[in-house]
Amino acid sequence: MCCKDCCKNVTSCGKKTGAVKAVIAIIAACSVLIAVGTAIYKATKERGIPKQAAKKHKAPADGIYTVNVKGKSDEGLAFELGDTFKILEANGDAGLIEKIGDLNNPYFVSLKFLSGISDYEI
Repeated sequence: MCCKDCCKNVTSCGKKTGAVKAVIAIIAACSVLIAVGTAIYKATKERGIPKQAAKKHKAPADGIYTVNVKGKSDEGLAFELGDTFKILEANGDAGLIEKIGDLNNPYFVSLKFLSGISDYEI
C-alpha cells in the first residue's frame, strides 16, 4: 500500500513538472548518493579515522595573554607592546579574541599570528 502511494505521488509530481522519467531519475540518483555517503561514513568510522580536533593550548590562570612584539594582523588589527587579549573561541587557525581595553571588540585573528607576537602558544 505504501509503495503504491509513493508511486502515485511521484507520478503526480512528474505530471506537474512534465517529466515523470526525470523525477524518477532524480530520486534514483539521490538514493545512490545517500547509499555511497553512508558506505563512506561507515568505512571511515570502522578505520578509526579521527575527526579534526580543535587545537588545545595552555591558557594562563587568568586566561589573558600579553603581546611581546609589536605587530599588525592580516585583518588589520594592530598590537602594541604590552597589549593584552583573551581568546574567546578558537577553531582551527582562527580565533575570536577580546582585546582588553579596546571598545571595538571582538576580533577574528589568526592564532598563528598571535603565537608569533605574544605568550600565546599553539
